[in-house]
Amino acid sequence: LLLGGGGFAAWFFLLGGHGQKEAKEVEAPLPYFMALKPFVVSLPNANGSPHFVQLGISLQLPRSAAGEMVTAVLPEFQDAMRQTLLGFRTEDLQTPAGVDKVRKAMTEHLNQTATRVLGPDRIAKLTAGAPNVQFVQNILFATLIVE
Repeated sequence: LLLGGGGFAAWFFLLGGHGQKEAKEVEAPLPYFMALKPFVVSLPNANGSPHFVQLGISLQLPRSAAGEMVTAVLPEFQDAMRQTLLGFRTEDLQTPAGVDKVRKAMTEHLNQTATRVLGPDRIAKLTAGAPNVQFVQNILFATLIVE
């Protein structure tokens, strides 16, 4: 009697009394977008004369906890973005291909900065389960003004 009751309890517990449960699909977490305060950089054009460039950027991150990490080290990220942008000219920001080139370079530099400042272990935890295993998955330009 005791074995029969134990077997029934195990069956009910494991199968829930409803037969086999369907396996649930594991969904990847939704990305988190973090808007950064716009900043201005002076860049030369092909003739060498300076122009002001204002950028408003949103970072695509794997989850909201990554946004908290960016906030904690925001000056490092701001410096990395400015340093990356200083390697370009105003003409680079006036074509879609040029903007994509800036986006790619800035994404790479921010990911290197994140790994250096936050450490690879934190980055691995924050990107676990994300479709793109990079910390900064994309950069979106909300404003891009060249004067």
